[in-house]
Amino acid sequence: MNTCPLYPNFFIFAAQNALPDLKKILIYSILALFLFNSMGYYCLFELNRFLARKEMKLSIQQEPVSLIILKIADPEHDHDFHRTDGKEIEYKSELYDVVREITHGRNRVFICVHDSKEEGLYSGLKMVHVLKIQLALWEHLIKVTFPEPPVLVANISVSDLIFPFFRVPLESSLVPTWSPPPEQS
Repeated sequence: MNTCPLYPNFFIFAAQNALPDLKKILIYSILALFLFNSMGYYCLFELNRFLARKEMKLSIQQEPVSLIILKIADPEHDHDFHRTDGKEIEYKSELYDVVREITHGRNRVFICVHDSKEEGLYSGLKMVHVLKIQLALWEHLIKVTFPEPPVLVANISVSDLIFPFFRVPLESSLVPTWSPPPEQS
């Protein structure tokens, strides 16, 4: 008795059509794995940075936070001052979220909050780059620049040499001939 009288071969047809879809899923999952392996840290970095910024905005709006007042004379020509985003600045290698900005001629007063979470994210990203550069430099120096020095046989006495002991049966070293030797004419 057929359970599906209209389409008796439906399950066979569905199984045959599912194979190309499974291959595509497998290919895309392997591709995603390789891309995450090479670019995954940056994706996680951007996600963590977004979450840290959102958390900082919420803490500024909801909680009383300790504010820092920075007075910078002529910030366009100050080498320690950099504006990273509209509401974020970097001053003397420290990140700040700006709550309010007041301009007096060439002087600017920033009322801001020290952003230690995002600073930690950036230091972690810099550490990853430094470690990659150090690893590449190490590989280059050790494997390319300093190859193993050749052993000078003239300076070594026979007592300094250590020969390994091999136990090989004689039968295994004899190679049978495949054809008779050539004849001399």
